Amino acid sequence: MNFDDVKIGFVLTGSFCTFSKTIPKIKELVDKGADVLPIMSFNAYNMDTKFGKAKDFIDEIEKITENKIIHTIQDAEPIGPKKLTDIMIVAPASGNTMAKLANDIIDTPATMAAKSHLRNSNPLIIAPSTNNGLTGNSENIGKLLNRKNYYFVPFKQDNPITKPGSIVFDEEYIIKTIEYALNGEQIQPILLWIWINFYYYNLQFIIWILKIYWIVKFKKFINFINKENQKLYNYVEIRKMKGDITNVRERKRTNS
Repeated sequence: MNFDDVKIGFVLTGSFCTFSKTIPKIKELVDKGADVLPIMSFNAYNMDTKFGKAKDFIDEIEKITENKIIHTIQDAEPIGPKKLTDIMIVAPASGNTMAKLANDIIDTPATMAAKSHLRNSNPLIIAPSTNNGLTGNSENIGKLLNRKNYYFVPFKQDNPITKPGSIVFDEEYIIKTIEYALNGEQIQPILLWIWINFYYYNLQFIIWILKIYWIVKFKKFINFINKENQKLYNYVEIRKMKGDITNVRERKRTNS
């Protein structure tokens, strides 16, 4: 699908580990003809992290979109009244941002942009990325899932073994989610099965099978030992019986 003349607000919040996956999707949208309006939360715009320097991200995004990034509440507020966006996506949507949207707390450029955009009943897409998505933030995600004009990029547990409460969106679904949302549809499935789950649970199954196998083998071994012991016992008893018979015969010869 081409996005010619489609005005897309693209909001980045403070889940910095996903920027390297998200920014290429901004370029893909621009290449498909979209007019992308970049927006960043306070933290996303100002903080340097181990994932990169804020200025480098800003320069790259502004070069791709050829638009200045909106990064203040005052600049975000006119988005709705001026009808600057047909659709908006928050990718990544941090746990903090989702909690604020769910409870109507508007105190960052990201949340103000979302609120202003929604006044026109246009679709707002959430791409969740948070370590507490299945714990403290699950209530807020549930609220947003049931809210009108909200759509979700399909997401998954990124590491169910060491971070069982953590979820992250799949960037490969960003474009398709936008296409569906423009038609008023939620792409399905929302919850994705991941290979690490597949390998983890299959590993558990294999371990379970091996345990059964070795239990059976051990039982067979015990049965084999018992049978051999029984054979040995029978052999000894037979030898004893033969010895007793021989002794009786010898006594008879002696007496005669």
